[in-house]
Amino acid sequence: MMYQIDKISYDYSQGLILKNGEEIKLTNKQKDLLNYFIDNPKKILSKQKIMEEVWGRIITENSVDQFISTLRGYLEENPSKPEILVTHFGKGMSFEGAIKKVKPLQTPKAAVNQLILLFLSVSIIVVSYFFFSSVFVEDKKSPIDSAQASPNRMLFITDINNSTNDYNQNSATQQLISELLRLSNGADVVDTSRFMGTEKKQELTKQMWQLNPNLKLVKTQLQLSDKEYVLSIEVSNGLNPAKKQHFRSPDIHKIVLDAANYLAKENSQNGAFDTDLLTLLPEDKYLVETYMRGFSFTNKGETAKAIEYFNLCLQEKPDFHLARLSLAKALRRHSQYDESIAQLEALRSVNLNESLTLVVDSEFAAVELLRGHLSEAKSLFEKIISNYPLTYRLYPAYMNLAATDYRMGNYDQALERLKVLEKTINEKTHPEDAALIFNTMSAVYLYQKQLDESFKYINKSYELFKKIGDLQREGLSLARLSIYYFMIGDLQKAEIHIRQSYDIANQLGNKRSQQAALNHMVEFKLIEGKFDEASKLNVDLTHVANEIHSLPGQTRAAQWDSLIAIEKKQFDKAQRSISQHWQLAQTSQSKPSINTNLILQLQLALAQKNWKMSDDLIQKLLKLEDKDFLTSSFIPLYIEYLSRQGFKTRLFNVIEEQKKKTDVYKDKILLQKLAISLAEEHLKDNPKKSIELLKNLMVNDLIKYPYYSVLAEGYYQTGDFMSALVQMEKAKKSYNQRWNQELQELYNKIRIAVKAQHN
Repeated sequence: MMYQIDKISYDYSQGLILKNGEEIKLTNKQKDLLNYFIDNPKKILSKQKIMEEVWGRIITENSVDQFISTLRGYLEENPSKPEILVTHFGKGMSFEGAIKKVKPLQTPKAAVNQLILLFLSVSIIVVSYFFFSSVFVEDKKSPIDSAQASPNRMLFITDINNSTNDYNQNSATQQLISELLRLSNGADVVDTSRFMGTEKKQELTKQMWQLNPNLKLVKTQLQLSDKEYVLSIEVSNGLNPAKKQHFRSPDIHKIVLDAANYLAKENSQNGAFDTDLLTLLPEDKYLVETYMRGFSFTNKGETAKAIEYFNLCLQEKPDFHLARLSLAKALRRHSQYDESIAQLEALRSVNLNESLTLVVDSEFAAVELLRGHLSEAKSLFEKIISNYPLTYRLYPAYMNLAATDYRMGNYDQALERLKVLEKTINEKTHPEDAALIFNTMSAVYLYQKQLDESFKYINKSYELFKKIGDLQREGLSLARLSIYYFMIGDLQKAEIHIRQSYDIANQLGNKRSQQAALNHMVEFKLIEGKFDEASKLNVDLTHVANEIHSLPGQTRAAQWDSLIAIEKKQFDKAQRSISQHWQLAQTSQSKPSINTNLILQLQLALAQKNWKMSDDLIQKLLKLEDKDFLTSSFIPLYIEYLSRQGFKTRLFNVIEEQKKKTDVYKDKILLQKLAISLAEEHLKDNPKKSIELLKNLMVNDLIKYPYYSVLAEGYYQTGDFMSALVQMEKAKKSYNQRWNQELQELYNKIRIAVKAQHN
């Protein structure tokens, strides 16, 4: 049975959506859920009823929310403002789409004659178009299009089974072969080792075969038997029977090179490595084993151990270039940027082939980006793009250049670069690359406060990561979704999604992803004023950061310790934490962290009413060039300082200047802080105006963080004691650990006034 839902066609029995000429095949449960809504149009259905009727068993409401969110992505014009699957707060969901039955789609057999006629007609039009285009129209392909961003041949490497030894040598061998193939003749290698589950791999493989007849699927398995390595390789070309090859040797170096050479011939017309690439692996099998052990620790995120093994390799063989490159990458992940640069400089002094030189140059630029040296990073990325042939291998450079642009505030330029990539990538043949591009675009849109666009691209990347079974990056998309909900002021959903991201990181044992999720979880608890919960989470964050020796994680944990201590008036502890944060910021040579330390010092100085130190710090901060940082972190503190010092004229000038630069949609949080600062000032001489400002904030749904006490003070000063008491009751429920003696005194004063008025 076919339905027309607004502009979308839907096959009820097959669970197939036809939207804008594209087919979307729903999973069984997605189909069951949509069919249930269609069977019950215009009815408000509680989540409990949906769970019972569709699933027939207990699942979490969060899971139901995820299914509904996915369906909205398929059905709605704007998923953030749904008109088909509508939420009725506190009641449930209803299906409000305009729906009618239509004739079923033609089967392929019934459509053959029409397709032949259509083909002939289109052929005539296309031939005419290309004739006239070749004569009259100038070719306007993008540079990446003309450089063949998606090669015809694709090598798709996966493992036969999960047979590994104590340090994942099977996976390390597979990835080393992949690396050699990329560096030899630019093979387009998709490594599925991070994809979860056999079914996902088979599903993705089948899809890629259908879309790319030149696809070769490679399966590898390494075993050690009687002191001899046996590497089994299967190569399937499309749906043809697999070619099987076995390589045996006690020397793992020989096996890896023989296998890589064999695969290079399978994947290339001239089928050979560059001559100098053969020298990248030493002949000593134990040295290669040591390198692969370090390689496997890198893959697991244990960079400290990886660094030890790569250093062992270089002590034995200083010209082991692959080990030095891997060491530079591990040092970069370990936030030892100077040491990483030193290794890259050593590689630059060697005559390397083009592929390796590209990787080394890209690493240089990546390190500068992480250090916060944005101008240097941008210059390096632009040099890479201009110096090398534009193939798909430059996608990372384009994305990093876009990342550098948005860090510098060049949002339009960043988006322009990403849109070039979006037009050139085929998300069906390269879903993992497309997902990464969409994910980066969502980040830029978030920074630019284009929240609807960001939400769209977060969902696109999330669906692609789910489709290919990349659970790790699925967790990354959930974290990005959490930040989106935080920015629109929905802290509850933000916490749900970051918890889901953290659960995935735990499932995978990925410490870096755990660290990233914990960082946001601490931040959200701080915003809610739940300092004890924030402190407990920060202990976990510190533990994970120390375990993987992550300087950024340790620095952020010290920042949160400082803020918690300041909020709790534990000033000695705050000073110790700020000093620790300063040492870590200096060690990492990170400009953003150094600037953040100035902000922490200012917060402590204001809390201690140390006006001389506050004034000195403000003068330093006003000289900083990072305008976004100044606006988001410094301006609210600057306003607090001016208010406390009684600099009323300057205070109002700053507020008005910031209000002109800010609008409700782009930065709710800053506008809220500005308005509340104005309200607090007006309490002194015009409490009615203060009340008006705060009530306007509430009407516009801006107050997510409670400032009921300011409103209560306004009502109290105008003599409306009952309204003041209502606001203080709300404050008592919402303030958590921010409820202090000063607020209690205001609460008691208002209660006494109400009682006196009543009597």
